[in-house]
Amino acid sequence: RAAVRHLGLGRPNPRAVAVAAAVSVLILLVYPLTTAVTGADIQLVANWPWILLGVFAFHGLAEEIVWRGFAFRRLSVGRPFRTAVLLTMPLIAAAHIPVVVNNGVVVAIGAMLVAAVTSIPFSYLYVTGRCTIWAPALVHTAIDTFKLVVIPAAAVTTFSLLLIAVSIVVPLLALAVPRRLLKSSATSIPEMETVK
Repeated sequence: RAAVRHLGLGRPNPRAVAVAAAVSVLILLVYPLTTAVTGADIQLVANWPWILLGVFAFHGLAEEIVWRGFAFRRLSVGRPFRTAVLLTMPLIAAAHIPVVVNNGVVVAIGAMLVAAVTSIPFSYLYVTGRCTIWAPALVHTAIDTFKLVVIPAAAVTTFSLLLIAVSIVVPLLALAVPRRLLKSSATSIPEMETVK
């Protein structure tokens, strides 16, 4: 039980999850926005529900266990929230360097920037979600839903740039919700736990 709790797999604050769901819906607007800008016909890949499940398991849950449930939580011991986030950022950004192999330098830099900037709202959702990964995992999954679609070649660059912009700006909206409003009447939002 302690390991599950320390990794962020406990019971989340439903208000933080609701904020994450709203942010996720806004992120998904990148697809109609791309169609509006480019006229591209974006199609879902075959078996997309299974791929979505995989994206949630790997990019949502697994990555958030590593970055929020382990790295951020450990780095927050004895440090303020801001310092822990700043220490986590370069680690997460560096993990996205291999993107350059498949997608080129511009997209890789964009991915590293998204990873670094989203460390702020993801960590906020983690803390306000009772130090659980469920809320950031939801938003992380929404950002990575590009794996579920086929983008026409002519629209790939525009889509990539729009996705980078949306993925940087929209998650920051979570910070506009004051922490006091995310407190549940039944439970309180914990401070970061001290790890012995």
